[in-house]
Amino acid sequence: MSESDATGPAVVQADSKRGPTHSRWDAGIATIKAVGGDDYDRMVRPLLRLSPEFHRLLIEHGYGELVGRPGLSLNTRELVTVGVLCVMGNAPSALKFHCAGMLNTGWTPRQLIETVIQSSGHGGFQAAFGGLGLVREVLRERAVDLETAGCDPASPAPEASGPAPRRWKPSPDADISPDSARLIAEFANTELWARPGLEPRDRQLVALGMVIARGASAGDVQDHLDSCLRCGWTRIELTEILIQMTGYIGWPRVLALVGTFLDVFERFEVEPSAQSGREEDRSHSAAPALIEEGSRFEKWPRVWQAREYPPDQSFLSEIADIAPALVRHYTSIATRGIFVRPGLDAKTRELVTVAALAMAGRVVDAEPFKRHVNAALQAGAEREEVIESVLQLLPYAGAGAGATRQAMAWLDEALRDRQPRVFPEPLAQLGEQV
Repeated sequence: MSESDATGPAVVQADSKRGPTHSRWDAGIATIKAVGGDDYDRMVRPLLRLSPEFHRLLIEHGYGELVGRPGLSLNTRELVTVGVLCVMGNAPSALKFHCAGMLNTGWTPRQLIETVIQSSGHGGFQAAFGGLGLVREVLRERAVDLETAGCDPASPAPEASGPAPRRWKPSPDADISPDSARLIAEFANTELWARPGLEPRDRQLVALGMVIARGASAGDVQDHLDSCLRCGWTRIELTEILIQMTGYIGWPRVLALVGTFLDVFERFEVEPSAQSGREEDRSHSAAPALIEEGSRFEKWPRVWQAREYPPDQSFLSEIADIAPALVRHYTSIATRGIFVRPGLDAKTRELVTVAALAMAGRVVDAEPFKRHVNAALQAGAEREEVIESVLQLLPYAGAGAGATRQAMAWLDEALRDRQPRVFPEPLAQLGEQV
């Protein structure tokens, strides 16, 4: 019997005010064992030293009453949890635990990787890169062969059959920024959603969790909720997603979305059924055809190297085998889509990036923040200019123990430990293969 199993009942019996709660404890232990496997109590064991009551609450409430609820399967909950933790980017130990949890509850390595790749469309590339690093650790610990696992398809293509996962709408920023609309259509709305490896309806459900976790607008939540209903997810299942989100974003933010969920549910109930809606809307709800890869991918190594300050992209080598398509997407969008655009000089663009990464305040942004500090200095920025780009956050992020202080600590490390910029040969070879 583990320490968690032994401690739980003793704590419960001593809790005379609440009375016996063995059923909740047992349900919680059964659920966390199903997620965590043999090492299920590794993540929660430190709570015993901090507060046995805290430990009991996590098992009984977090897993017994929240994750263990009926209405949604445990493996579906794990799928959404991994997506949510990826885009939040501030709980790597929990994300690694639930990456293993996806495998423990029946998902394949390929499906796990696809879930993390999907996060790049809602939490940014850095969130996906951080998640893939943890996936690699989990797969290595299980001695999973990436090649035999079929982790990343060479040529993603739309699946001809099955429900269309999204009802595509014209981009509202198409008039003010056609390039922005094009990039969103090419990457977020096409290259991600057209990938095989994860069913469209599962991809849509995890996307809903991601937009909620990222604090997206009510309109975005409505769009994704509507798409989930059209994919066949039920009102009960989608309500369970919202209930589970209380454990990750808190009650206040969840309660603020109750009206949004009710509006969509009520509107959907008076429309044709989900199945008939799919048939009627298939012509305009399916993802656009994939763009020709060569139009953006084929020249990216030379574009990077031709820049005035070649960037350090060596970190991409760490995921080039586990997710080569994501590496290509990132490098092509960054080089051909964003960083070489006219309108801003290189120094200003790097300073803006430094500020954006600092404002995000996520653990996964620490290393890219330092890389872009280095890039800004190489592009001609003075040390004081980089510091000012972070101090500019004070009126918006606050001066307490938040994003600004964290970014200043990262900045101190970056300035003390500047590394030479490297363009690794394996990445150049990857680009030539496209």
